[in-house]
Amino acid sequence: MNVLIADYYLDEWHANNYQDFFDKSETGVKIKKAFALTDNKDGITNAEWAKRHGVELCDTVEEAVKDMDGVMILAPDNPERHLPLLKKFVKCGLPIFVDKPFAIRTDEAEEMYKLADENGVRLFSSSALRFANEFKEIKNADGIEYIETYGPKTEELYAVHQLEVIVALIGDKPTKVSRTVENGTTYYDISFTRKKARIRFRDEFGYRFYFKFKNGEKEITEVTDIFENSVKTIAEFFSTKT
Repeated sequence: MNVLIADYYLDEWHANNYQDFFDKSETGVKIKKAFALTDNKDGITNAEWAKRHGVELCDTVEEAVKDMDGVMILAPDNPERHLPLLKKFVKCGLPIFVDKPFAIRTDEAEEMYKLADENGVRLFSSSALRFANEFKEIKNADGIEYIETYGPKTEELYAVHQLEVIVALIGDKPTKVSRTVENGTTYYDISFTRKKARIRFRDEFGYRFYFKFKNGEKEITEVTDIFENSVKTIAEFFSTKT
């Protein structure tokens, strides 16, 4: 299965590592082509990146999508580029994965889904963190009453990881969200129909989760195999288009 990556610039962590994760997870996915809007001013050029990774660098959308099975829109640190990139590729008819965060504003997210619907294109976006091994045994049926998470301070880029784990495990839509800044610390309180959650931020990179159940509690201080597990779902999406 051959896929194209579309990025703001190619020399970034996700583009540099996705093929390794696809290989380690034995998905059969090969990143064959790449398309980017500009070079990384603090890294190598797109042409150098393509040569280093054995990927064909394409100048046009038409040549980029030819003989491909799917598109991965990356730009993980530049979500403001997701809508412009989607506009370029949404008419190709291929399933499109959009890296986190999906969009920077609600109206942009709604426009992206509208464009996909109008062109009969399937979209998929997800935080890799939700696929961590440690969450596989935790489900709504276990009686979750409260979740508290800690993650990196760059909330506009990383809060999505914590939020997606919360929503996926609770299995319900939030009814209320409040943001509080107290003594220089930011946190969000999220209310669901019968459950609650809190997202906190800290200086160091990494994630920590506390769960309160009807009959006990659990703390997770380390998450493993998040990308190895998530690429299996991405590969399945490209294969089934669902």
